[in-house]
Amino acid sequence: MERMRPHTLRRGWLSALLGGVCVAGCTCAPDAPEPLESAARIRQIREVARQDTEGSAGVLAKAVAHEDLATSIEAVRGLGRLRRPAAAQTLVRTARKDARPDVRVEALVAMGYRDEPESLEALRGAVREDPAPAVRGAAATAIGRAGALSDVDLLLTVAEADVDAMVQGRAVGAIERLVRLDFGYDTAATPEERRQRLKVVRAIATQAVAGLQALEARKGSS
Repeated sequence: MERMRPHTLRRGWLSALLGGVCVAGCTCAPDAPEPLESAARIRQIREVARQDTEGSAGVLAKAVAHEDLATSIEAVRGLGRLRRPAAAQTLVRTARKDARPDVRVEALVAMGYRDEPESLEALRGAVREDPAPAVRGAAATAIGRAGALSDVDLLLTVAEADVDAMVQGRAVGAIERLVRLDFGYDTAATPEERRQRLKVVRAIATQAVAGLQALEARKGSS
C-alpha cells in the first residue's frame, strides 16, 4: 500500500475511507474510488493513526461517525494512540454523545490511558450517568488506570449505588488498583452479601486512602 505523505490526505482516498460521506473542507472528486470495504477501511485507519498528525486526528474523528461499527471502533482506537488535543476532544465527545454503547466503551478505554483533565471528567461522568452497564463498567476500570486517590470515594459510591453487579465489581476493582489492595469482592454473591462486603470495602479503602495521602504529603515535604 502506498504510504501517504505526512499532512497529505487525498480527497479521493478520504471519500473512499468514509464511504462517500462528504466532510468539511472536502469536495468529493468525480473520479473518487469506490467506497472501501470494512477490512480495507480499517487498514487505512491504522495507516492514518501511524502518521500521528493533526490531519490524522481530523480524519479519524470523521471516521468515528461511520455507520460501520468496526470502522468506528478502529477509528476510536486510532485516536487513543494520538497524543494530540484534537484526539482527546473527539474521544470525550464520543464517550458522551455516540449512540452506540460499544463505541462509547472503546472511547472510555482509550481515555483510561490518558491524563487530560477533560478525559478524566468524562470518565467520572460516564461511571455515574451512562445508561449502559457495559459503559459504566468500562468507565470504572478506566478511572482505576487514569484516576487518583481522590476518585476512590466516587468509586465507592458507584459500587454501593449501581444496580448492576458487574459495574459494582468493576468499581471495586478500580479501587483495588488505586489503593493497591485486594478486597476479595465476589460479584456472584447475593445482593445482601455484596452489600455487607461493600461496608468492609469502604472502611478499609477509606483508611488506605488516608494513609497513602499522608505518605504522599510526607514525600512532598521532604
